[in-house]
Amino acid sequence: MVDSDSIVELTWCINEKSRPWKYWHIFASIDEIKMSIHEVLFRKIGRDANGMADSLAKSGCFRSQMFFVDW
Repeated sequence: MVDSDSIVELTWCINEKSRPWKYWHIFASIDEIKMSIHEVLFRKIGRDANGMADSLAKSGCFRSQMFFVDW
């Protein structure tokens, strides 16, 4: 199951004809993974329901280096 808060990106994953040309290499990899898994479900999740992932994604966009955690 793939959850996303972006209906546009979900549409790109589901409908090949809607994909931007410059990202075809990324979607080719996604398609390979989908074929190997056999059953993939894409669903839209609101940002309010996925708050932690949204916060981590936003903070990662503004980092110059990767963030590491040592447990």
